[in-house]
Amino acid sequence: MSRTKVLISILTVLILIVLSGVSVWAAPGRQEPVEATEEPTATPTDTPEPTEEPTAEPTEEPTPMPTLHPVASALAEFFAEKLGLNYEDIMGYHEDGMGFGVIAQACWMSYALEGDAELLGDILEAKKSGDFSTITLPDGGTAKNWGQFRKAVLGSDKAHKNLGAIMSGRAAGEEEQEDVVRSSTELPGKGKDKDKGGGPPAEPPGKGKDKGGGKGKGKQ
Repeated sequence: MSRTKVLISILTVLILIVLSGVSVWAAPGRQEPVEATEEPTATPTDTPEPTEEPTAEPTEEPTPMPTLHPVASALAEFFAEKLGLNYEDIMGYHEDGMGFGVIAQACWMSYALEGDAELLGDILEAKKSGDFSTITLPDGGTAKNWGQFRKAVLGSDKAHKNLGAIMSGRAAGEEEQEDVVRSSTELPGKGKDKDKGGGPPAEPPGKGKDKGGGKGKGKQ
């Protein structure tokens, strides 16, 4: 019995020793403090400034040339030197209500009366008002209406002096023919007689004979 108690006491002591060792090993060990590591800071880099892209300058579109009225252009070209007219004058009369046919006839009549752009304006104003008393005809009288005025100025040529003659080019051709006829009807030898001696003699006939004989005026 006493041995049994001794064995139990020894086992109890051993158990206590084992349990105390286990508790020591089970306790967490002391951890050393971990030093905080500094996080690397990013070094600021110079950011390039944005470059301005060149803006394309707007190109000026060419101004379109105004379209000229073919009839007004033809009238202005034909009577530019004859009456001192231009395209704006013709279009101005047309915008005032005058037809191109009437304007063409008025231009012909102004040219026949040896007038200019001012007389053309007077003729068209008389056509509009019906009063032709301010325009003197070649015979010194005045006309009462447009038909009488046109007949008195153009006569038999009124059928040829119109807008159609200008637009067809017939008027320009007739003018060239008139210039040829006019130049051919000039006095022949006007500039040649002086060179070839074909002009009148320097002295009247017989004047030189009197000096040498005949009446004996040069002798005694």
